[in-house]
Amino acid sequence: MADTDQMTPSRRRVLQALSACAFSAVAAPAVAGPLFSPLPARKPAVRRLRLSNAHTGESFSGVYFANGAYVRESLTRLNYLLRDWRNNEIIAIDRRTLDIVSQMQRDLDTDEPFSVISAYRTPATNAMLRERDSAVASRSYHLRGMAMDLRLKGRSVEQIRRAADSQKAGGVGAYANSRFVHVDSGPLRSWRG
Repeated sequence: MADTDQMTPSRRRVLQALSACAFSAVAAPAVAGPLFSPLPARKPAVRRLRLSNAHTGESFSGVYFANGAYVRESLTRLNYLLRDWRNNEIIAIDRRTLDIVSQMQRDLDTDEPFSVISAYRTPATNAMLRERDSAVASRSYHLRGMAMDLRLKGRSVEQIRRAADSQKAGGVGAYANSRFVHVDSGPLRSWRG
């Protein structure tokens, strides 16, 4: 890896942001309380994810939780993969969302990575998307790094929706016409778009 003194200012900012996000994702306690749903009931000792960013082609396949703790390097890579790709802004992705998606992959019994259509969104990106589609929520959980819009070639929207609903942990929106499922770690609810 290049020495930080030789990096461009923008590359240095990205690496600093990645490091800060990984630390906050590992060190910060999970948000709890009546407004947010719990983690999925089944929490295996080792948790894996297989994700591919539909817009950048970047991917992650590996363990992000083992030996009773989240793996810092994996969280750093996931935060980067799930960034707002339009402007490269990064936020710490909510660990509950990662756990929900991980359990969905186990339940769907597939090695195919989820194609991530949208994860973190900056306020500017969310506002732009809202101008195009009034169904985009003004206070979307994407703004907090708590949501992902997912697609899986080998499974139908209905199969993915059922896997998400079975977690009993957050919001699930099925968009059959657009062929994706929205999953978030907010309050327990479901809808079809």
